[in-house]
Amino acid sequence: MSFSDHKITQFTHRITELPDQPNLPADELKARFDSSPEELRTAHNAVCDDAQTLSDKVESIITQTFEGTIDREMLSDELEADLTALETAVPLKCEAYFGYYTGNGGSTQQIDLGFAPKAVLVINPYDTSETTDEMNFCSMGMQGNPTVYTCVYVNETGFLLRTNGNIGDGVNKYNRRYFYAAFK
Repeated sequence: MSFSDHKITQFTHRITELPDQPNLPADELKARFDSSPEELRTAHNAVCDDAQTLSDKVESIITQTFEGTIDREMLSDELEADLTALETAVPLKCEAYFGYYTGNGGSTQQIDLGFAPKAVLVINPYDTSETTDEMNFCSMGMQGNPTVYTCVYVNETGFLLRTNGNIGDGVNKYNRRYFYAAFK
């Protein structure tokens, strides 16, 4: 059966064909009012059933033809090249390391992690005893992206804290515990 077999070109009973003062019994009048929506429902459901049957057949054909999977060998050279380019463009996942250090109060301090991170985020946690602008201070350093305003420099073995006047003073105060997230 095809979808067009369910096409409704005209309803069996049209309400507009009834006289203005119908002389039909109440049950027949109700049947006339219900007939058009019922025809529509029946046709709609038949189309849905046929669509499901078609979908099942297509799924069966795909499963039989490709044994449920599509391998790279089945792709055109152009599509395979596009897929490979997309895979290399997507950034890889990274490992995250979390820890803390205690500030030494100096102008620099090296924090050794044993690896060269891609990025490091340093957080000066909220201290309720202080009311300065340095509450919840954080700074981030990224590999290969030094800026004038950073005070966290990523290097071969971890990261270096460097203070310069007001810049960076919030990451190395004496005897203060700071938290970091290092991304490998």
